[in-house]
Amino acid sequence: MRFRLFLTILLAALLGCGGPARTREGASTLDRILSTKVLRVGTNPGYAPFEMIDVDGNVIGFDADVARYLAAQGVEMLGLDLSRA
Repeated sequence: MRFRLFLTILLAALLGCGGPARTREGASTLDRILSTKVLRVGTNPGYAPFEMIDVDGNVIGFDADVARYLAAQGVEMLGLDLSRA
């Protein structure tokens, strides 16, 4: 009996802690990119084959290819080096 009471109180307390889901009002990330025409891309070239540096010092790899493809859709791409962050 006491265990049931304890369990009921515990469950009621846990259910009350969640609160409503928070929604962010305002423009989505895609809307912001399309309105400013700027795509900020953070890279850390130490994760081959996703990101790496070629012999000419350019960032290459899958992530860089995707970023370049997205930039070719009509936005300016700003590359940010996160390897030192």
